[in-house]
Amino acid sequence: MFSTTQLNIPGEYNELNSSFGNIQKSPLSIRDNKVGIGTNQTNAATLNIKGGMRAEGGALQPGKDNNTGYSFNNGDGSTGISSRKDGQVGVYANGMEVASFTSENGSPSLAVNGDLWVKERFFPPTSNQIYYVQAGNGMVWDVYNFSKDPGGRINLVNNAFGNNKQQQWKLLPGDNGYYWIQNVNSGLVARFSNNIMDQQNQQNGLASQQFKLIAAENGSYYIESKQEPGKVLTIANTTYGSTIEMTLQEKNNQPNQKFLFIEPSKSGKNDASLIKLGSDEKYQISETPNALAINAESGTSVAFTNGSANNLTIESNTGNIATRGAATIGGGATIGGGATINGNTEVRQSLTVSGNSQTNGNLNVNGRMTVKNAAPIISKTIYGNPKPQSNNWNSKYCLVDTGIPKNDYIGIVAGYDISEYDARDDNKGRFTMRIIDNGNTNLQLEVMIYADQDVNSVAVNAIFFRKEMVEAR
Repeated sequence: MFSTTQLNIPGEYNELNSSFGNIQKSPLSIRDNKVGIGTNQTNAATLNIKGGMRAEGGALQPGKDNNTGYSFNNGDGSTGISSRKDGQVGVYANGMEVASFTSENGSPSLAVNGDLWVKERFFPPTSNQIYYVQAGNGMVWDVYNFSKDPGGRINLVNNAFGNNKQQQWKLLPGDNGYYWIQNVNSGLVARFSNNIMDQQNQQNGLASQQFKLIAAENGSYYIESKQEPGKVLTIANTTYGSTIEMTLQEKNNQPNQKFLFIEPSKSGKNDASLIKLGSDEKYQISETPNALAINAESGTSVAFTNGSANNLTIESNTGNIATRGAATIGGGATIGGGATINGNTEVRQSLTVSGNSQTNGNLNVNGRMTVKNAAPIISKTIYGNPKPQSNNWNSKYCLVDTGIPKNDYIGIVAGYDISEYDARDDNKGRFTMRIIDNGNTNLQLEVMIYADQDVNSVAVNAIFFRKEMVEAR
């Protein structure tokens, strides 16, 4: 059986009674169509309810079927949240539904009317984590001249976010949300006293050494002094040497009062925006410096589909890329794994393939093409040093390992250069250069030169073709 609370409102609305007794210091305010319990300023009211609250009526979009709404103070009540009779919950801004939440077939969904902007991720600073403290002008806290002594000045300097210990700080937790801010290099804590920001030995009861972080926007914080509540650290107009000083001023929502706490590993950047998809967040779309990254859980492939066909698939374990249609790459292309392309491919600049490459269509490369490992065609320059045979000084001979496996490739000689010698100028000159299989694992270059003069070295250009590309005749 439920018990109910009876509210008795006297005529002048200056007292609120219940079966539990009077509610002290919580007058009911009804003025200018505003109703609330507990006023904090003229014509303003707040209502604090522990539990749930139901509001009847409140159509936030004229002419629509909203039946429950919560309006925010934007002048005409057209901004807020409202439920609808069809089961959706709409979010409205200036009379327009910008997003809606619904459940279809037992599955919740979010619809966004317009652009979806996933901004940078910001995490509140945590105790004992190392940070750079960066001001709105891009400069960071720095202990002057690397000082490890009490009284060392703390100012703002430019920083490349290197491993500068005198510019790194830890938050040591105190009471009631206050922190000591400790320098990593000296072990001393920051203090603001007598209009000077310096470092001192930690003293637990000293208010000038304790600061509170107040969230601003975009991950930045005001740093409020416990010694002067309501005042926050502010970039001053004064300098100390080649650095800029800080002072305490009333909070005024200006950039010169907002600071970022940046981990050294972030190199001056906040965490990239991130979208997580699927059960257990198996898929992630994130922003990296100058790139968009799509990450999948190990053992999961990423596919771009059109209907039932996967036009582009990135395989989970190998990183291979498979495309079913034509591919056009306007810039250079680097493929670290294997590539299977069933359509035509056009690369307008350079192409580098480090793994297997198989194309069932045409491959057009307008720039330079570099193919490594198990490539379909390999061009290679092989160097040798022919030596005279023991039984015939005029006969020079060498056998050079090409490094190309004989089970996968066949090779041909495409050109040569014999150092300081041209067989055509020698009446006795004749030579043979060929790629042979002599039983070793790799193909060999065999060079035989008959000449009555020394041959210092020879360079042979050879082309190797994968056997499956060559039709036997």
